[in-house]
Amino acid sequence: LIVLEFRRVLFRSNRRHPLANDLNYVGRGRENDVALNSDYHNVSRKHVIIHPLDDSSIVLIDLSSHGTFVPPRQVDLQ
Repeated sequence: LIVLEFRRVLFRSNRRHPLANDLNYVGRGRENDVALNSDYHNVSRKHVIIHPLDDSSIVLIDLSSHGTFVPPRQVDLQ
């Protein structure tokens, strides 16, 4: 569905969206920094906040009632 690359969000359509240095709101609502269309049925209107800390670390804040899946191989749990 959505994959985080280096400072960008990559969508299944191969569209890329650069991330700001502060909070990035992602979801189906138009008010989000990264607004997804209604094809993303499992994504909430306000789904997740992506906060880059530096070039190699981000914080994800799950706002979804369905949860946000992050593949374990891409997460550094500290």
